[in-house]
Amino acid sequence: MKEKNFFYVFASFIIGISASIALFNYYIDYFGVFRGENKEEIETLNGRFVKTKYLLTNGNYNKYDSYLWGSSRVMKMDTLITGQKTYNISDSMGFPQDCLEQLTILLHHGARVKTVYLGIDDYTYFTDRAPFIAELYRREYSENQMKNLKYYMEVLFSIDLVKTEIKDLINPTQKGKVLLAENGTYYVPDNVEISIEENPVEHIRDTKFKIPNHAPYMGTENFNRCLDSIKQIKLLCDKNGIQFIPFFNPQHMTTYLSDDMELMNQFKKELVKISPFWDFSGVNYVTANNYFWYETSHPRAFICDKILDIVSGQNQMTWVPDFGVYVTPENVDAFCEQAVRDREAYDPDHAQWIPTAEERSGMSRRLHIY
Repeated sequence: MKEKNFFYVFASFIIGISASIALFNYYIDYFGVFRGENKEEIETLNGRFVKTKYLLTNGNYNKYDSYLWGSSRVMKMDTLITGQKTYNISDSMGFPQDCLEQLTILLHHGARVKTVYLGIDDYTYFTDRAPFIAELYRREYSENQMKNLKYYMEVLFSIDLVKTEIKDLINPTQKGKVLLAENGTYYVPDNVEISIEENPVEHIRDTKFKIPNHAPYMGTENFNRCLDSIKQIKLLCDKNGIQFIPFFNPQHMTTYLSDDMELMNQFKKELVKISPFWDFSGVNYVTANNYFWYETSHPRAFICDKILDIVSGQNQMTWVPDFGVYVTPENVDAFCEQAVRDREAYDPDHAQWIPTAEERSGMSRRLHIY
């Protein structure tokens, strides 16, 4: 009898603890997977899951005619710049395979798409996607609802997630926001930009700009898989009359100098066989100046806006000189050769340029403020 009572008490305790964990995770909804539209201003949103789910709910994809895919560098791009009804479906560590899978789903559901913008990074062809999308924060949405249910259960009963949520409650920080139900764009916390603008000299001298930031090369299989995904995206766009605009994101010079130049140029020469593309990497006014970067991985939000301004053909932001090259099969060899020469001639100890206060107010002003 005592053993039976102990079993009931122990079972009740386990059930109570499990229920408390699930209720806490549901209430906090750290990744926005349960109440995404009602928690759109959430920095930790799992965009791979929530953005796809949002677009498929009640035919929300009908609000948009163009889509922007890419990584955290692309997440910050304000899609209102394009002049189209563009949705930013980018997410942290976004790969071309994400674009291929999500575009396929949208077209299967009847979405009418005019333009696909695809941001590409060095890790795109360096790295294996699988370990990243296995993380709870980056799990993808599936049309198989049993897979989604399994993901919901993992989130609900994650003890590690409870620990993270409690840490955030104890040590709160200003968060960015994702405008899920408007344009999908991620907005950097105001205090980040204010801190830079209040003391740009201190910012550009920060030792973080001496540390390169890129993914390790993980073999030719990932290189070829990336190119194959882009090729499939191009075929899908051609089949459905969709304009395809790929672009290579800029790299801070510290990262660029530590990268494998030969491999990068090899990738670009293969990429141009699939489609012409815009390239913002290499030695230029933006990549060589710390003022335009948060660290050696992410350009500041207004630089991200400028990239989208150029690739969409709007050219509303005119202050950035010599930024971006349109690479075609005709100029790719000369372009890659010039990139090698520029890198060899680059002086990493050059004086950093600091814009005047008046120049900064014009540069850092975003075209659309929410």
